[in-house]
Amino acid sequence: MAKLSLILMFLVACGSVTAKQVDAQIDTALAPALTTVSPTSGIVTTAVTLSGSHFGSVQGTVTIGGMTATVQSWTDTTVVAVVPDLHPGNADVAVMTAGGMAGPLPFKVVLPPTIYINNDANDPTSGFNTITALTFDPTTGAATQLGDPVSIGRPTSGFGGCSSSIIVHVPTRRVFATASNGVGAFDINPVTGALTAVPGSPFLFGTTTRAFGVVVNKAGTRAWAADFAGTLGVFDIAANGAMSPVAGSPFTTTASPDILALSMSETFLYANTEASNILGFSLAATGAPTPLSGSPYAFTTGFGAGSRPGTDQLYFSGQTNKLGVFQPAAGTGIPAQIAGSPFTLTPPAGSINGVAFTPDGGRLYVGTFTSGYIFGFNLAADGTPTAIGGSPWNFTATFQDLTCMAVSADGHLIGVNEGHKQVGVFTLGADGTPTAVAGSPFTQTTPAENASGLAISF
Repeated sequence: MAKLSLILMFLVACGSVTAKQVDAQIDTALAPALTTVSPTSGIVTTAVTLSGSHFGSVQGTVTIGGMTATVQSWTDTTVVAVVPDLHPGNADVAVMTAGGMAGPLPFKVVLPPTIYINNDANDPTSGFNTITALTFDPTTGAATQLGDPVSIGRPTSGFGGCSSSIIVHVPTRRVFATASNGVGAFDINPVTGALTAVPGSPFLFGTTTRAFGVVVNKAGTRAWAADFAGTLGVFDIAANGAMSPVAGSPFTTTASPDILALSMSETFLYANTEASNILGFSLAATGAPTPLSGSPYAFTTGFGAGSRPGTDQLYFSGQTNKLGVFQPAAGTGIPAQIAGSPFTLTPPAGSINGVAFTPDGGRLYVGTFTSGYIFGFNLAADGTPTAIGGSPWNFTATFQDLTCMAVSADGHLIGVNEGHKQVGVFTLGADGTPTAVAGSPFTQTTPAENASGLAISF
């Protein structure tokens, strides 16, 4: 290489080539190397710094997730490029120059950290149920309302509590929320987190007015919605987010489904009820539900339910302060309570309600209705909960109802103070103990709020 440089410099001195041509020749001769990508994750429009060597003086091309990225600056050792409009997920980063390709190195596209609440209360002007979005600052834990509440386009179902009435489907950048006898579908702005209704939304099923829980499969192509009046709506979801009822939808159930949970295989569906039982269904290729043998299964009147991440274990919180842990049988999907279940939880005030898991499934948090206590548990492999030291923790000075809750990947516990237009944010210590962040709880400015669902994008 040194010999080539000397020859080219001699030619420049003789006037045979220009200095720019020399740089191009040298760049061609050197293979680039990509050593670091910073940051390693970010939203669309994030400026990513690529460090390495031999990128050359002539700008090449950067790809992120296979898409060409806009380059903001380029030197021989540092390139800054902007994340293009990609859906969330892993997106390899590579640099192409005349000397070849450098990389790829991993990068992850994420959604802007946002909290979404199904208010389950009609806006006094429109008469429709609304969603409130709040931006989240991971550094401080502060939550700030993002614009005005967005209309779901249907009146409220009149529930409250925590009925899984809103979910964030990360891969397709969408939010789904129930109201009355319909499901609202919304696209998430990948930069701001704001919501825009999918054309045709809301999508109706049945003629009753009590739609509560909703779940969507991993691919984002099918949804199930629970109607507390005794039916299940099943929808196919098009690429643009439009939802169409499958043949036979809505399907009649034997009791009133409330909160829904989908098995990991997506071949079984479970529903909590407030009629002292649990429903189980096998799912056809079309999504049509068929009751499992023995369904419904007896359990105390339930207010909260959830599926433990990474497993098919189901947790149901009952109004009589019983926590039921169920393990569905392999193949049949029939749920049975594990040894020791139901487990008795005794809050000093109120009754247990919504449940929330850490993303790794290692811990469980349970909120309370008509009080501000939070329970925390370490979970064994078989699902057995063991109370974390100090649990339950008392936050009644600022919370009257800690119902819906969620745990973020960065270790924040988010809780809704039902009916009080407040969102609580807590950091979780190494042992799982929650501590309220400065400024918590944060106030919503929505004109009406009862809160039947909470979903987060982070």
